[in-house]
Amino acid sequence: MKKGLQKVKTPGVASMISLLTALLLANLSLAQTVKNNSPFFEPVRVIQLIDANNRNRQYISSLSTLLNEIQLRTTASLDVEPLLVSTLTDSALGEHSLLYINVDGFDKWEMTPEETLALKQFIESGGFVYLDAGIKSEFLRENNRGIHSFADWEIRPSVGKLFRQMFPEHNFTPIPRNHAVFHLVYSGLPDAGELPEAIRDFVVNEKWPGGTYSLLGMELNGRLAVIASPIIAMGWGKNETGNWLYQIDFRVREGSDQLSQRLSLAAYSGDKFNANRADGLVDIIFTQKNERPGWVQEPGGDYRAFRYYSGEEISDFAHLFYTRLGINIFVYGMLN
Repeated sequence: MKKGLQKVKTPGVASMISLLTALLLANLSLAQTVKNNSPFFEPVRVIQLIDANNRNRQYISSLSTLLNEIQLRTTASLDVEPLLVSTLTDSALGEHSLLYINVDGFDKWEMTPEETLALKQFIESGGFVYLDAGIKSEFLRENNRGIHSFADWEIRPSVGKLFRQMFPEHNFTPIPRNHAVFHLVYSGLPDAGELPEAIRDFVVNEKWPGGTYSLLGMELNGRLAVIASPIIAMGWGKNETGNWLYQIDFRVREGSDQLSQRLSLAAYSGDKFNANRADGLVDIIFTQKNERPGWVQEPGGDYRAFRYYSGEEISDFAHLFYTRLGINIFVYGMLN
């Protein structure tokens, strides 16, 4: 039998977070020992809400791939196939405690009053919800660029509306970078030495500092019950031969004093959109019609251009990072 979680790294954060992490891991190990010795134990099952009417769902196999990685890399006993449900009134919500929803997988994000009540009861009874693509920047929503991830710290409006109906006195707030969810099984970034030198500093210091990400959470009765992120499922899926299913490119910000001056005077054929930052300030994103976003005006007034980089090393790095982040989130949900 395995003892403890494998590949755990000591988080470089405050001692209180380290203590919390250790306690959480110990609880998981103890619970696993008890369950594995029980003839009545069944592996943890993750519920996945799907839109049965959407035949073009993205990343169909991604969650299964991630659950298999969790099974391989931790002591958690999981069923590697999620339990698919098409309505939140399904009885499965009364039998299991982990719910995964890819909000991008829905043509229309609408819940009936019965479903809203069922989700509220699920959360209040101790259920944990992970909303992948629960954050989606305005320029991605407006231009239907569903396959892109972009760091933003504002909940998707349709998601926010639903949760305000259920919990009007609670809000989604940024999860701080020293939170245990970023350090449970993996802490920090994968080896950035494999990245091209031109983008390495940006990725390490700005894109994913310390191996963190733009996550929002909702706490109820002192418990982090809901986590929302920009879409990361594109980083999980593998085919039958073990190869990644999706190519991931990097969007980075590049600038100089001269470039900033030129961009401040540049014309654009698309729209401009706001994107919320972790510090509460706002970036202004400039777009061209039928193109990726071109540049950004940052709160201090400087402009930087978006540049896009692709390649096997970049894609592999992104897949590893998103997989590690997904493992941390789901293990946190199991412990929480």
